[in-house]
Amino acid sequence: IWPNQLSFSGCSSAVIAFLLTTGLTSPGKLPVLYENLINQLTYYELPTRREDRLYPRCVKPKPGKYPAKKKNASQLN
Repeated sequence: IWPNQLSFSGCSSAVIAFLLTTGLTSPGKLPVLYENLINQLTYYELPTRREDRLYPRCVKPKPGKYPAKKKNASQLN
């Protein structure tokens, strides 16, 4: 899995939780905890992006200086 295919917020919270627990464990258990962290990070994989989506560039019109005059219901016909 490439790093850009992972959720940043999910992975960062898992890494922070890992770093907080490393101070409380013995050095012999660190490799096991590290393997658990790597396995846990696979749960935060993002769905694949759809390549067929297009967002063409466009220029939005400027808003008017004055609000548009609203028509009465009798003027709509």
